[in-house]
Amino acid sequence: MTPDFEGMRVETPPESSEKIKKARHLYLPLRIKLMAVFVVALLPLAALQLLDTSAISALFGGYFIPAAVLLCALFAYMVVDRMTVRPLRQLLHWLQTARKNSFEHVPIIPIASSEYGQLARELSASTSFFWESEQRVRTLLAHKSDTLSLIEHQLRTPLTALLWSLEGSEVPSNVQQAIVRISSTVESIVEASRIEEGKFGYVFAKVDLVPLTEKIRVRLKPLAESRNVQLTFTHEPNLPRVRADEDRIGIVMANLLSNAIDYTPSGGSVDVSIVAANQQLDITVHDSGIGIPKGDMPHIFNKLYRGSNAVKMRPDGSGIGLFVAKNILHAHGAEIVVRSGELRGTEVSFSLPVA
Repeated sequence: MTPDFEGMRVETPPESSEKIKKARHLYLPLRIKLMAVFVVALLPLAALQLLDTSAISALFGGYFIPAAVLLCALFAYMVVDRMTVRPLRQLLHWLQTARKNSFEHVPIIPIASSEYGQLARELSASTSFFWESEQRVRTLLAHKSDTLSLIEHQLRTPLTALLWSLEGSEVPSNVQQAIVRISSTVESIVEASRIEEGKFGYVFAKVDLVPLTEKIRVRLKPLAESRNVQLTFTHEPNLPRVRADEDRIGIVMANLLSNAIDYTPSGGSVDVSIVAANQQLDITVHDSGIGIPKGDMPHIFNKLYRGSNAVKMRPDGSGIGLFVAKNILHAHGAEIVVRSGELRGTEVSFSLPVA
């Protein structure tokens, strides 16, 4: 029967805790105690071999020796159970209770003697250490969330309003390009952080990808023209709608197109196409850019990772776009596929189910 432990946390190391104390009696290693138990259990059996037990056996009808052996075995079992099995059960019950309570209310381990007592004290100390570390991590994450909220409200909103006000106005292309770059970077930072925090919500509905993609193409057209990159959009007529989150898929398209434009040299081209196949729409972004070296391919979806040739061409990149795109598409049950080779351009594709 497992004991009912009182739920509380050991904030201090167990050696200085008032609840967990070291054994006050003479400390002997567990192996020596077990050896002593078996020696004591065997002594009556040895005595039976030396003494004349015929009279006693006749008195008890010949059952004395088997009964004596059974009693010695029962005595050895009870002592071993108390010294080894019961402490192990207590440790198991403690671990189950602590895990069930997410280590928020950790019971005290009522074991003080032998090696099990040492193990109990170390487990309590380790649990307290990891719990305190988790509390510090939670505090840091809370500060991070507050900082992101500040960035979102103090930077993203004004930048969005500024971009709206610049549409159709006579503004130098380099100024508009710089504002688009800042806005895109802020968006990427916020989006990546929300994904990591699990706060990147989705609202699925029927989405028409053609006007959505055309809107993003128009928005990025000034950036492409400033880089002397031809940006085209081709699609089949009367395409069906897909089941997706329109805002999130818009982020994916914007990230893929801006990446393609950024890493395509002057005079190159970027083409996005949408075709229907097998009850889904296949979306492909193809560019004639610098490509991705073979050694960089396994890392391109890592947050903040940028290939060596990409850093040389655009030192101001963030390395967040593909990380965000992959996570959004995974939430849609879609895989993102990248085919590329250094100096051979890049093709990025994914598919969404027809609604």
